[in-house]
Amino acid sequence: MATPSTRLDADAVEGLSRGCEGTAALAWTVLFVLLSSSSFLATLSATPYPALTAVAVVGAPIALASIPLLLLRPPHAARTLAAYAAYIVMPIALAAVRPASGALGHAVDAACVAALWAPLEARLLPPALSATGTVAVWGMCTGLLSAVTVFSVVRPAAVPIGYTYSISVGDVAVGAAAALAGAAAVLPTAMAVGAAGRPHSLAASPVESKGSLAIALYASALAEEILFRGLVQNLLTDTLGDTYGRGVPLVLAAGVYAASHLRSRQRGSRGGGGGPATPPGGRGGWNFRAATVAGVAGLVYGGVWTVTGKVTVAAGTHAAVNWVWRIFF
Repeated sequence: MATPSTRLDADAVEGLSRGCEGTAALAWTVLFVLLSSSSFLATLSATPYPALTAVAVVGAPIALASIPLLLLRPPHAARTLAAYAAYIVMPIALAAVRPASGALGHAVDAACVAALWAPLEARLLPPALSATGTVAVWGMCTGLLSAVTVFSVVRPAAVPIGYTYSISVGDVAVGAAAALAGAAAVLPTAMAVGAAGRPHSLAASPVESKGSLAIALYASALAEEILFRGLVQNLLTDTLGDTYGRGVPLVLAAGVYAASHLRSRQRGSRGGGGGPATPPGGRGGWNFRAATVAGVAGLVYGGVWTVTGKVTVAAGTHAAVNWVWRIFF
């Protein structure tokens, strides 16, 4: 039977866990917003050791969130922090030693993107860092901070990845037009391959909090746009040069985006989650339906990034298409 003292200790531990994780989440939010500012990026780049600065920026929220775990279960916490430390340091170290130009430089860029993406895709990072596990997406949060920091501070991309909220009226117009075009192209494709059911009315939508859904979808879309447009399409454009123009990198990046959906988890068309329904297609667990829809969508979102140069605008288009899908299908 639990005594009053053990109950007090348990309450204290839970309070400490929630406090540390809340502080860490706030720190991550502030840092991620600040990274959209060119002046803040310039300040980080101007430090004597940008790579060490990047490690500190990306690692700070992780260190804060893991304090209770370190106190309660040191061996487990040590393994968890070692995994995150390796994940944070690897792409930063690669970017720091990258040759200034040439094929080797492009190969190192590709290795950086793989080091950022592969551990998340393979789910190698423990998702929860605190005793409460309130925030279960620390791997994705860390990856986003790392991606922006690596390619904007340690090794600025030849073309900025476009994580900025300095958006013009023209950018908004492009994003809105692309959202309409995307809905007209992506949703019929999804219906044709069986990834979406028949459309229904707004009143028949099972989603109650449509505004909250829009915010969640934008956050999810921004993560994908930073990776697939800001990094993959951007670096393909830089690697291929002017010879192939912008069309070939756009198509190749859309292909990579499609391939990333081949192992998409199955969700019901009215189930939860941050994206649209993606029922399986093909054999052996390969989700060819999701990949087909993602390939078409990738051309639309990549086109937005090509025109505006901003992943934030592409993410708005991406979220709008997914929102229509979730609400009306």
